[in-house]
Amino acid sequence: MNSSVVHQFQMAFTNATGLPVTLLPGPVESCSHAPEPSGGFCIDGCLGPQSGQWCLRTLQGAERKAVSDHRRVQFKCPSGLMKILVPVWMGEKHLGSVLVGPFSLDSLNGKKLRELQQRLKKFGLEGETDRLKVSWNFSPVVARDKASAASELVHVFAQYLSESANSLCLEDAAQDSNLLKQVEACLEEFQDDAIESRDVARRLDLSPCHFCKLFKEQTGMTFSEYRVIRRVEKARQLLLDPTLRIGEVADACGFGSLPYFIRAFRRHQGCSPSQYRAQRRPEIQDNKTPIPA
Repeated sequence: MNSSVVHQFQMAFTNATGLPVTLLPGPVESCSHAPEPSGGFCIDGCLGPQSGQWCLRTLQGAERKAVSDHRRVQFKCPSGLMKILVPVWMGEKHLGSVLVGPFSLDSLNGKKLRELQQRLKKFGLEGETDRLKVSWNFSPVVARDKASAASELVHVFAQYLSESANSLCLEDAAQDSNLLKQVEACLEEFQDDAIESRDVARRLDLSPCHFCKLFKEQTGMTFSEYRVIRRVEKARQLLLDPTLRIGEVADACGFGSLPYFIRAFRRHQGCSPSQYRAQRRPEIQDNKTPIPA
């Protein structure tokens, strides 16, 4: 993945929105303690030494929900400031997340401060009102429509990261695995129509068990994971053709049913095929044919 593109996006996003954006590599759920300082965590605590662990737990909870629901999540850190978390995927593997914030939707007035003081008590941080005020004073206040636009921007960026990861995964696997080249030939021959791992194994004179083991060792993924990534990548390209209906794209990519296609596409891309097509509409504007449903 091109790190310069990631850095350019971070700079452009922050300059345009005034909001910090951080790429969190790897699931934070695996962290048992607050990691080294980064934009994702209130390390050593914006609310004192005890708040770092609460920040981490809040972030882990948001990540679990985002990963479980396959969607972006907006949540509040212990100080009551807002953050947006969007998961990044490679196939069905959660690679990490894009995190935006902290920011607030309203200014800190007397009423809001009293509400936040009650919130601090829940975390055992009731003596940290002064630090809370400092955190709010140094965090941008964002209008709701601007926050919504920023959320959409970072969602599209997370999609780009996922697409790049999937493409690199396929490219690296194809270069490093002789077995995969033979598998590709089989899939091309059968046009990926309901061919199972046992069918491919039989063509390659391997037992199904040995084939699955070799495939995992050489590519780092299961045959099923690879095939879904391959189909979703093909679907992304076909969705740019405005003459094809969503159901026709599903059939052309080897998905057995439209509901399964939509679920698989959403799991890998974070949006439905229709939403993906709408986001890519500028790429197909030259074709005047109306986009079918």
